[in-house]
Amino acid sequence: MSGWVPTLRVGARRGRGWDASELVTEDSGRTNLSTDDELTLSAWLTFRLDRLVFAREETALLREERATEEARGALVQVLVRVYFERRRLQLERDLLGVRSLQHELRILEATALLNAFTEGAFERMIRRR
Repeated sequence: MSGWVPTLRVGARRGRGWDASELVTEDSGRTNLSTDDELTLSAWLTFRLDRLVFAREETALLREERATEEARGALVQVLVRVYFERRRLQLERDLLGVRSLQHELRILEATALLNAFTEGAFERMIRRR
């Protein structure tokens, strides 16, 4: 949409110039020299309508968006894997009676990871139950 927004450029210039047109009058024999004091103002509005169709930044933005989506997908896979590993460890503990320090530490580690990834929402959900 940046093609609809024009770029504005404004300029001003002041200068003195010498008009050295050599007008010689026949009766006096003098050359006509004069100075000119001038002020020039200018302004430009430039619309980049080609950017309405395609902007160079789009390629990089799409690449970044794709990388972000891939990273988000990988993170979701890790979270699901950790959640179900935690759930499996809990079921082994509760139904099969598997009780060991290593087993309990793995449950705590999975809980801490899930809590960290959800910014504390997982811990709050567990407390409500």
